Amino acid sequence: MPGFEKLLTIENRFPTIEEIGFKNSEITVKNFNLSQLDHYSDVRNLPSVDATSYLLPHLRFGTIGIRDLTEKL
Repeated sequence: MPGFEKLLTIENRFPTIEEIGFKNSEITVKNFNLSQLDHYSDVRNLPSVDATSYLLPHLRFGTIGIRDLTEKL
């Protein structure tokens, strides 16, 4: 196949996030806490109790996967 060898020599490199115009966010997300999950159903509707796991942003933005999370439980 003519020209096939030329394709093997082309350097294909994906640009970095910074090269395509993104920058690191200044938004911080609290670390998740699994220690209170056993009592979550008892206190989830009490706004005065800080008993959430803080997992939603981690799951939403992919900083932790559901498989990783189940391994920690």
